[in-house]
Amino acid sequence: IMACMMRTSKILTHIAMAIVLISAASCGSDGESDETALYLNKYYYNIHRFAGPGEVYVYKAASELALPEEIWHYRFDPGYRGNYLNAVMYTPAGDPVQKSIERLNRDNAELLSLELFYFEEDSLQTIEAKVNRPVTFSFAAIDDAPEVNYELEYYDSSSDTDSVRVILNKTRRVIGREMFYFAGQEVPAVRIETREILETETEGFTETEWTGTEIFAQDIGLVYYRKKINEQFILEYTLHRRMTYDEFQTLYKGDEID
Repeated sequence: IMACMMRTSKILTHIAMAIVLISAASCGSDGESDETALYLNKYYYNIHRFAGPGEVYVYKAASELALPEEIWHYRFDPGYRGNYLNAVMYTPAGDPVQKSIERLNRDNAELLSLELFYFEEDSLQTIEAKVNRPVTFSFAAIDDAPEVNYELEYYDSSSDTDSVRVILNKTRRVIGREMFYFAGQEVPAVRIETREILETETEGFTETEWTGTEIFAQDIGLVYYRKKINEQFILEYTLHRRMTYDEFQTLYKGDEID
């Protein structure tokens, strides 16, 4: 990865998945007819599992086994003006990496806010991202789903030098349905191709582009992703387990981010 990208690696290594970021939700429930499975909302995270304290997903590296686990806590909040999904990503040490809030509309998921976290002299610092294009996922029929493109920008102040302007643009394109093996059984899933463009600005702009794959399983959500940043750096993760938030606090000692 380019030198300017390495300067922001504390956050960007996670953002590459994180911006999978952003989690939308299944508006249906388990056991519905096959006809409902033709729509993409059935393949984003099942909001019924995320009520109350929510649920935690633990992802493990599928190829570079030395890479750390990626841990996501999802929590659903119904509201007067819409339904909202809160997602916080943690390190295996229980430190927060990012938090997003998404509004779940009838036709799509819309990112409302994103915060990134880093430590400076044992003090948790926050970077707030600006959402330039908010729609992260379509809930259309699988065979008729449009491409979705969203964009974030923020100033990375986590390095020791001047802050770096970062713009991340991501496109999702649905390929089709398939089966995915998870927790001892095959589950219906959809495969999505992704393209991401990362721009960093100091004295001038530097652009990096990579492609990838995401697999979302019915009534589960993201179960696999792969991003080829370059020949030396490939992120490939698969869903390893799900647990309650209480189990997460016991195992990882994670603190809740309001």
